[in-house]
Amino acid sequence: MLITQISNEDTVVLEIIHEKIKFFALSMYLDIEEQIENSFTNIDEILQFAKGTRILIAADSNSRSKTWHDKITNSRGKNWRKTWQVDTST
Repeated sequence: MLITQISNEDTVVLEIIHEKIKFFALSMYLDIEEQIENSFTNIDEILQFAKGTRILIAADSNSRSKTWHDKITNSRGKNWRKTWQVDTST
C-alpha cells in the first residue's frame, strides 16, 4: 500500500505485508542540485513514521563513495556515510 502522506515526487514509501511479515520499502531520488541534508531530514521523518518497523531503503543519492566500490569519495558520499554510520570495516 502506498503511504501518500510521506511520499512525494522523489520519494515513494510502501507498506508491505506478507503473511506475518510487515515492512516499509522506500525508493528515493536525491537531486544533485539540492543539499543532501534536506533528504536526511526526509528520511528521518520516514523512520519516525515507521516506528521501528523493518525498512528497506533504496536511493539514488547522487553521491560517490569507495564504501560502495566507487573509485572516489565525494563530499556527498562522506556526508551520507557519516550521517547513516555506514560500517566500512568489511
